[in-house]
Amino acid sequence: MKSGLLRGLTMNPFDAADYSAGEANHIYTAIERDYRDLSLLLPKLLNRQLIPVLIQVYCCTRISEVRNRRREDFDLELGTMQVAVGTAKNKSSVRTIPLPPKVLEPLKQFPFEKGWGTASQINIRLKSINPELTTHSFRHGLTDLGRSNQVDPAHIEALLGHRLSISQMSNVYGQGYDPEVLRKAISSTWKKIDSWLHI
Repeated sequence: MKSGLLRGLTMNPFDAADYSAGEANHIYTAIERDYRDLSLLLPKLLNRQLIPVLIQVYCCTRISEVRNRRREDFDLELGTMQVAVGTAKNKSSVRTIPLPPKVLEPLKQFPFEKGWGTASQINIRLKSINPELTTHSFRHGLTDLGRSNQVDPAHIEALLGHRLSISQMSNVYGQGYDPEVLRKAISSTWKKIDSWLHI
C-alpha cells in the first residue's frame, strides 16, 4: 500500500490519477479603492455587521474568528481580542489581537447576546460596492498594506494567525507576540486605513 501497488493488479492504479494542480480559487485582495468605497457603506451597516467588518479590516482576522467571539474574549481596557483554543482554525490561530480605537467604541455598546451578522449577510453588503469583495479580501488587503508600510513579516503572520515561517525556533519557543508589540508594528498601516475610511 505504501508503494501505491495493490496485490494482484498488473498496473499501478495511482498512475491513472491526475495529480496536476487545478486552478485554485482566487481570493480577491482589497485595494485602496475598496477601502474608500467601504467608507460609504459603513454608516449603513448594523453594528452586528459593522464590527466584524472593522475587525477584519484592521486586524485581518477570519470571519469565523470574529463570529465565534463572546463578550469575555474582548478586553476593552487593554484593547484586545482573544482568539481562544476551540474557536480558532488551528493551534497557530490561537492569539491575542490588538484592536484599534475605531473598533473599541462600537464594541462597548454591542449586545453580544443577540449575536453577530452572518458571513453571507456581510458578504452581500460588501458585494454592493465591489462584486469581487468578500470578508476574506481584507485579510489579504492588510497583508499587502503591511508589506507596503514595511511591517515585519513575522508581525503580519502573527496577526493573521499563521504558523510563523521565519524560523523553526520561533514556532517552538515562546508564547507569540505581545499584543502591544503588534499594535506598534501595525499602527502606521491603521493610520493609512483611517485616512481611506474617513474615520
